[in-house]
Amino acid sequence: MTAGTCSDRYEAAQIDVAQIGATCQTLNVSGTPSGLSAAFRVDYGPVPFTITEIYTAATFQGGFTKHAKMPGGSLLQLPSVVVDVTPSTLILFSCVDAPLVGDVAELVLATRSPQPSPAAVHRELQLAKALGVPFSAADVKSVDHSKCKAQ
Repeated sequence: MTAGTCSDRYEAAQIDVAQIGATCQTLNVSGTPSGLSAAFRVDYGPVPFTITEIYTAATFQGGFTKHAKMPGGSLLQLPSVVVDVTPSTLILFSCVDAPLVGDVAELVLATRSPQPSPAAVHRELQLAKALGVPFSAADVKSVDHSKCKAQ
């Protein structure tokens, strides 16, 4: 990805154990000289929280190594791939077999719309599955932005 921005992406669906209890998830993704930077914002109850995720380009097309820009954030490096990106959607997948915790997998579907249709979300998840992303539909959590404050 070249320098630029994919701002105002609303997370529409996800698989991510770190997001238990999170709501109102958004991404502001920018191209950097070494890959991508994503300001990931969530609310945990009434408390907003933003973390910067750094995606450093890997040696294969669309591949990155993800870590969080925070103290100790470089300890967990997640191999990641941009599964698909269009003007209206972004699909990211990360996974690693981490010592002590086992398999860690994350799937993110982000859209320009805070409330995409269920059919559109289903279509994008089917695309991810067709492109080889290993996940169970039962594990996918939808994100409801209807009660979120303007962000």
